[in-house]
Amino acid sequence: MLAAVDVLIDARGSDCPTALMEMIRAVLSARTGQVVAVLSDDAMARIDIPLWVEKSGNELMAVTREADCDEFIVRKVQPYAADVRR
Repeated sequence: MLAAVDVLIDARGSDCPTALMEMIRAVLSARTGQVVAVLSDDAMARIDIPLWVEKSGNELMAVTREADCDEFIVRKVQPYAADVRR
C-alpha cells in the first residue's frame, strides 16, 4: 500500500459488482481526505472502480496487481460524492 489507509475493504471472492458497491459505500461514508483501499479479484472491478472514481471527482491514487487480486487506493476529494451514481 502506498498511503495510510483509513478503510480497507477485502472483496476478494465476491461477485460483481460487490467490490464496486462496497467501495462506493465506504467513500460516501468517509470524510474528505480519507483513503479507502479495496482488494478485489473481480476482473470487472478494474473497469468499474476507476470509472466511478473519475466520475465522482475523487482521486484514484493507485491500482496495483497483487499475487491474487488488484488493490485500488482511493482518496475522497469531493464532499458531495453521494450525488454521483454509477
